[in-house]
Amino acid sequence: MVRPVHAECVKGSCLLVAGEDPLGCGGWSGDTCSDTEFCDFAGDFCDWADASGICHPRPQACDANVDPVCGCDGETYSNLCEAQAAGVDAAAAGPCEED
Repeated sequence: MVRPVHAECVKGSCLLVAGEDPLGCGGWSGDTCSDTEFCDFAGDFCDWADASGICHPRPQACDANVDPVCGCDGETYSNLCEAQAAGVDAAAAGPCEED
């Protein structure tokens, strides 16, 4: 039996996508996602040494809204979608703090 494993949402409507269970990433083993995916960490735990997440496909298109997020890579992105399209999950809402 194939079951839905994630939803692709655009403008308020979601389409369930059927397939195999998604791959895990991060954690003690440091597993990474493919070049077409990003590691979606639970909550804001991407900077924790043993944090683990789930690989999800990178968005192919993002809207132009400006709602900055600080990526797990320490870079500021204009919105969550832009970060995920770059292969990065958000560490926190708002721009990254500069040292």
